[in-house]
Amino acid sequence: SQASEANAFLVPQVAVTRDATGDAQVYIVGKNNTALVRTVKAERILGDAWVVTGGLAAGDKVITQGLGKLKAGSPVKPVPQQQQQRIGAPSSKPQSN
Repeated sequence: SQASEANAFLVPQVAVTRDATGDAQVYIVGKNNTALVRTVKAERILGDAWVVTGGLAAGDKVITQGLGKLKAGSPVKPVPQQQQQRIGAPSSKPQSN
């Protein structure tokens, strides 16, 4: 049986990247809704998530979408994980009568 890890967080695999030295890192929502890079300790994979045992605190908001162009300091608009990120403006199609 596995011991429970009190300070472990499950982070979606897509959110965890590696820096040039191989350290695991994630982007989190920082002050004023800007992206911050946080080095984390990603121990192992469980399902489709990393078990992160260091570098995150309760309440940290990990960014899981739109990572391709994200840089530290970029403005972000946090949404709950269950909602899909909307890319671009919603289309307003003229109604035909």
